[in-house]
Amino acid sequence: ILAARSKVFRRMLYGEFRETSSREVRLDYTGAVLRVVVEFCFTDDGNASHHFGGPKPESFVRSLVRVSTAAHYLDIPHLETDVFKKLTDMIVELPSLACVVYNESINIGNPVEALSRMAQKKIRAQPGSCLLPAKENVGGVRSLDESLLETIVFDKQSRISEFDKFQCLQQWAERGSKGSVQGTEGISKVESELSEKISTTITNLAKQLDLSRRPAGGGGILLHRRWERQPPFDELMPESFVRSLVRVAAAAHYLDIPHLETDVFQKLTDMIAQLPSLACVVCDESINIGNPVEALSKMAEKKIRAQPRKSLLPAKENFFGGVRSLDESLLEKIVFDKQSKMTEFEKFQCLQHWVKRGSKKSVQGTEGISKVESELSEEISKTITNLAKQLDLSRIPVLKLTSVVEQSHLVTRDDLYQAYRSRALCAGRIDNKIVVEGAGTPEVNGTYIQEGEHHGTPMYHMEGMWEDREIVFSIFLNNKKIWYISIVPKGKKPGKYTDIDFYKCYDTSDNCGMIPFKGWRLLQNGKIPSPTCFVTDCFDNKTSM
Repeated sequence: ILAARSKVFRRMLYGEFRETSSREVRLDYTGAVLRVVVEFCFTDDGNASHHFGGPKPESFVRSLVRVSTAAHYLDIPHLETDVFKKLTDMIVELPSLACVVYNESINIGNPVEALSRMAQKKIRAQPGSCLLPAKENVGGVRSLDESLLETIVFDKQSRISEFDKFQCLQQWAERGSKGSVQGTEGISKVESELSEKISTTITNLAKQLDLSRRPAGGGGILLHRRWERQPPFDELMPESFVRSLVRVAAAAHYLDIPHLETDVFQKLTDMIAQLPSLACVVCDESINIGNPVEALSKMAEKKIRAQPRKSLLPAKENFFGGVRSLDESLLEKIVFDKQSKMTEFEKFQCLQHWVKRGSKKSVQGTEGISKVESELSEEISKTITNLAKQLDLSRIPVLKLTSVVEQSHLVTRDDLYQAYRSRALCAGRIDNKIVVEGAGTPEVNGTYIQEGEHHGTPMYHMEGMWEDREIVFSIFLNNKKIWYISIVPKGKKPGKYTDIDFYKCYDTSDNCGMIPFKGWRLLQNGKIPSPTCFVTDCFDNKTSM
């Protein structure tokens, strides 16, 4: 099996390598690393957690980098790819581990060059989160070797501020100073002193700091000192802190203190990277302020679009930020953003969470007892009712419709009936047709008949004319992600560059294969307005999907 999975193993065991004639094969890797390699060859499972498991993520990351090295040397590309993906995901979740990956991969060299480039790119994009983590003992600048300190901290392509560079040197020096010498009575003699070598390194690097890059009056220094005195933001009331920082950015803009404005922007970016739900707080506060902090609102909206669930629906209901922190005027703009990839059920959850926040504003009676704690105010009820009408309920799975949506009383019985009916029609698709209406490109309007499948989902076709040619228009779901209304050339597979595309729509039906009723966007050959789509049964009863 090893020989079949790896050309190198094959040459070692059955080829002309000297190991062929020997009873044992020696490899320059630890037993744990080789166990992962062998297990992958047998099972296709690259999960190394049970071999390197433990409370220290740094050790686990360094071991994974060594597994990648072994996979490269033994020519097992699938294992190498799996490890790369695993490390990328770990860095996204905990950016400070990028320093560990970079340090280990640079020490190894060429076999894991792709890993070092990936880690360095992450550090450049989020220097604060990567180099100065809230938890001191997980990665960060402290995990870098002395030889890499200058390369990373003073990287000209990084957006790190001068004060953050100073903090990096300070934290790295503190790490070095903990290597103490114990006396005869077991008492540390130099616990707080830097070794001469560390002292020389830090002194030389500190000379590269541009200490003049602070605003006149010391505003930036005071702000940094304030951050230093505070415990990590997740132990405080981060929403208030974030809103205050946005107002500091607005003041810095008005008073023309660009370095302070840049520092606050970087600080907020790092906080959002660690806690995406704070993006809603930044978005809400910056949009209310307006032009002075427009860059902050754009940054926050970009984050919400990239990670809608983490940003709007944090795991803990009472956690910080999320959709609950949005003003009523922004609810539609953010939740029903056409550039977002949220599912219909996630949009419903956003409305539900926001309602819970609004319903907590209770009215106290004469005896101090809450009389309407669980009731929605008339204004909140009207807002949510109007927004709920924009939901395409037919794209929510039946189980969730029954157990969650119906019980919430946020949607009408008639809308629920239409949703159940559409899903029933979808379950027995044999006699179903799709009606496309209202497209600015009139040729695509009409009735499409189900015929064939693409990626496990039914396709729908309609004969028509395009540029004086008889053709077939098609509706199909590509890669289970995006629906298209296109012309697929005869003899070609759908979803290729040869298609003539008119409209597309992201699938938000939780992988149920429901054709979108609305939300279609223009492509090269499409014209405004975008179409709407309906499913019809064998009796031509029309229902929105």
